[in-house]
Amino acid sequence: MNKENQYRAKTITASSTGKVILSGEHAVIYDQPALVFPIPLRVFVTVKACDPGQPVEIISDIYEGLLDQVPSALNGLVVLLQTLVTSLGREVLGFSIRVESHIPMARGLGSSAAVAIALTRALYGFFEQKLSLETLIGFVTVSENHWHGRASGIDMKTEVMEQPLYFKSKTEAVLIQPQSPLFFVVADSGIIGHTKKAVSHVRETIEIKNSLQEVIQEIGDLTRGMKEDLLSGHLMELGEKMNRNHECLRDLGVSSPELDRLVEGANVAGALGSKMTGGGMGGCILSLADSEASAVSISNRLFEAYQVNVWWFSSDGKKSGARKVKHQEVSVGESNGKSKS
Repeated sequence: MNKENQYRAKTITASSTGKVILSGEHAVIYDQPALVFPIPLRVFVTVKACDPGQPVEIISDIYEGLLDQVPSALNGLVVLLQTLVTSLGREVLGFSIRVESHIPMARGLGSSAAVAIALTRALYGFFEQKLSLETLIGFVTVSENHWHGRASGIDMKTEVMEQPLYFKSKTEAVLIQPQSPLFFVVADSGIIGHTKKAVSHVRETIEIKNSLQEVIQEIGDLTRGMKEDLLSGHLMELGEKMNRNHECLRDLGVSSPELDRLVEGANVAGALGSKMTGGGMGGCILSLADSEASAVSISNRLFEAYQVNVWWFSSDGKKSGARKVKHQEVSVGESNGKSKS
């Protein structure tokens, strides 16, 4: 095979996991700690060579078409792609990008960071360049700040490491291993989360209105206590702190009626504790179960009662399951390409 044909046949795929925040969303921006776990849902990005000079095509679940015509929902991907390729001294031409995501978009499960990580890894592999951890984090930060305005960095760090992390602050993290594997349930409200809006709302409340600082402090105190519960295996206490954590987030104004109903429903179904997870104003809840059987039971009851997508998994990533329904797709904006629905 000659060099030109080798290039045209070149295909590189890379992936990244998603994440859930056990405690500390929003508070971590104000130098409080956070607890974050990877989840067994992944994004795969494939870069495939095509004719030199051919415009870049994007292929994904929500859009198929040329790079310069993507909907606004994918602007972060465009910014990252152009930054990456330019930094490598290459042209944004001659390849296609396929994004296959098993992480629901805009639900607080780290989908934007996962796409950025997988894209960066795939492009570096495609152009046969070595990728350091520092460089990877730097590029993903560009994308995350575009998406969220003031990204804390906890999503990308957890997804890059694929390990549970305790963030002493938004810049310092250490690995944390529970005494024994935990079983979690994630339920999707079906409502798109608004992380950027939620972060702005909390910033206005804390910094401009000079209100609710005590709630941020309480979330920090709860997180520190939850870390000790994890290490000592005190699941009942951990669940109780999750419930109080959700109340604090509701006080901050970042929960929603749909999330509140799912939290109540999960606890009635047997969860030790439940809370919203991620930026909020939509998105998902996270529940703690006392066993695999309980996680399965809670998932089934939430699925049947609310007809929402539900996942359960063990914190060591060895066991997982899902109950899924089809939600109506949300518009991703106007474009000249093909937006899928």
